Amino acid sequence: MSDRIESVIFESLVENDEFARKALPFLQEEYFDSHVDKVLFKEIKRFFDQHNQSPTKKILKLFVEDCKDLKQDEYDQAKTTIDN
Repeated sequence: MSDRIESVIFESLVENDEFARKALPFLQEEYFDSHVDKVLFKEIKRFFDQHNQSPTKKILKLFVEDCKDLKQDEYDQAKTTIDN
């Protein structure tokens, strides 16, 4: 993930379960500006709420592939954010 603060947050939420447990209760969708970032956050939070653990990058990519809210360029941006 890149050096944007949003990407750092996403990377930490996915790769650091302790960070996710401490940060997710305080994060809100409204804190993210772009539609892609909001979708990524919603998917991470939804997975965490259902499974009580962070999704892997692979799982997050699968959710993004199934997401109907993203246009092709947004989908590409989401995959790039997850991969970096």
